[in-house]
Amino acid sequence: MAYLAEKLDLPQASVSRSTKELCKYVEKDPKTGEKKLLGYDLIRTEPDLEERRRLVLFLTPKGKQIKESLEKYLEEGS
Repeated sequence: MAYLAEKLDLPQASVSRSTKELCKYVEKDPKTGEKKLLGYDLIRTEPDLEERRRLVLFLTPKGKQIKESLEKYLEEGS
């Protein structure tokens, strides 16, 4: 997250919030207690094997599909 924040020149909190939305996550409704599946499921996070406090980001199959579609679109536009 710190690396992305630096590269994008954004606060780390903004990058963390955006990353959460791009992942798939479960949130409990405070009123009903019902669990809801939220997020776009475009990336997933895993702990860094060398530094457990860091997260490594990976594209999900859905994220890869969108990436490929965007690349194809950009190639056709050239």
